This record gives sequence, structure tokens and C-alpha cells, in this order.
Amino acid sequence: MEIAARDSTRIPTVKIVGVLRDPLGIPLANQELEVYINNRLYSKIKTESMGEYTVYYSPEEPRLYEVEIRLQGNAVLKRRVKVGARG
Repeated sequence: MEIAARDSTRIPTVKIVGVLRDPLGIPLANQELEVYINNRLYSKIKTESMGEYTVYYSPEEPRLYEVEIRLQGNAVLKRRVKVGARG
């Protein structure tokens, strides 16, 4: 997973990019993922043809955020990201 911040706003938008793969490394297409931010459902998305997914999140304030991606209720990725204000 890659988390990057765009500099177009005072508080950066977070871009979450990843590829969902099975245990053998084969990309999983058309799978519904749930995106949680700080333990709250933020979005449901589907993977693309090669298992790729992208989510944009615009935080309300600078602080530490916990991002979790779930497949069928099971966490496939969990990261913390610190978002700071630009000034």
C-alpha cells in the first residue's frame, strides 16, 4: 500500500493505492473491499482487472489516522498514517 499526500489543500488529501493478491500472488479482480478509517466504514470499492484499488480520503484535521482495508470482513491491510497541515 502506498499513502501519499497531495499538496492542493491546507490539510493534504490521502491517496491509498494497492493491489489485492491471493496467497500465491495472483491478482484478485472484481473483489469488494471495505475501507475503514479510524474503525469507521468510509467506503466500499471493487478491485480492477489486475487487483488494483485506489481510495482518496480528505481528513478533517491533522492527526494520526488508522486505515484498514477488509475483504469479506477480514483485514488484508492495516496502517497508520500521520497527516499534518501544510503551511
